[in-house]
Amino acid sequence: MSNMLFESLVGHIYDFYGVDQNCFCIGVGGSRIAFEAVEDESDGYRSYFDSFKVSEIGKIFFRTPIAKIRLREGGCSTRRRYSGDTDEYSKRELENSFNGWVLEDVETGHIWLTMGTDFGEDYYPCFTFRYEVPSKISEATIATET
Repeated sequence: MSNMLFESLVGHIYDFYGVDQNCFCIGVGGSRIAFEAVEDESDGYRSYFDSFKVSEIGKIFFRTPIAKIRLREGGCSTRRRYSGDTDEYSKRELENSFNGWVLEDVETGHIWLTMGTDFGEDYYPCFTFRYEVPSKISEATIATET
């Protein structure tokens, strides 16, 4: 059920309330929903992304939205395949090495969160839940939370 709910939200714009561990919170239809990204536990030493489940809203999230985001498919590998003489890869190759979703700021294009499976190395895939705060957060955002 949670995965079907999550998939129905892809491609739309939401308020973003932040991240706590492997959970993120967005505003949907006037309510806040927290999703937990779950690693595939039956995958042995590898670590594929498995699913999303609805999580407790009581985790530590901002009380007011910190951004307007678009939830979309995508992402980019941060891992490099060994290539002998060079470790340079084009952005296209890195994007093709990732299967997942991002929370993208609709105003700035900043990627707040990348989640899914990174296939950037040939040997093992890697479960990814990468939260990146922009280098400049508005003083207004900080003031509403103190």
